[in-house]
Amino acid sequence: MNQGNTHRDGGIDNPSLSQNIELADELEQIAMEIMTQMQSMAGPKINEQDLSFGQYRVLSAIHRHGPTPIGDLGRRLGSAQSTISEMIARLSRTGLVEKRRHLEDGRVVIIQLTGAGTDLMNRRRLHVRESFNRMLKSFTDSERERFINAFRTILSLIDKRQHPAR
Repeated sequence: MNQGNTHRDGGIDNPSLSQNIELADELEQIAMEIMTQMQSMAGPKINEQDLSFGQYRVLSAIHRHGPTPIGDLGRRLGSAQSTISEMIARLSRTGLVEKRRHLEDGRVVIIQLTGAGTDLMNRRRLHVRESFNRMLKSFTDSERERFINAFRTILSLIDKRQHPAR
């Protein structure tokens, strides 16, 4: 069985299948714990509308990027257009988003936040920023830098695996 080469930092090249399974299990546990901790810092509910996390991601993407074609939302969030369409339908019924046709290409449906959707996202982002700011202030300068760099590294490694040509 190939044990792989162990680096000084504890990393392993070419771990065996059982090691991969163990590492995958550990990664799942760590990721779930991080998500749980981050979500608890941001508040018990995503908002008073009782939205799913997926719906919140849609609102967040529109809030960040502005009015967006529905197809672009799906690509940006890595979700099927049918899934995005279902979320948009619910968000539209709750009055948080509205659909309109593209001015130049009537086949394209643009999704934008309503005033209520913008207000909700502004309140939510302020709350999240305040929560993260409290946490970051509790760190030393060195801890803060290590914490942020760890997340940058994770994102970079995941992005590199998902988009190898970049």
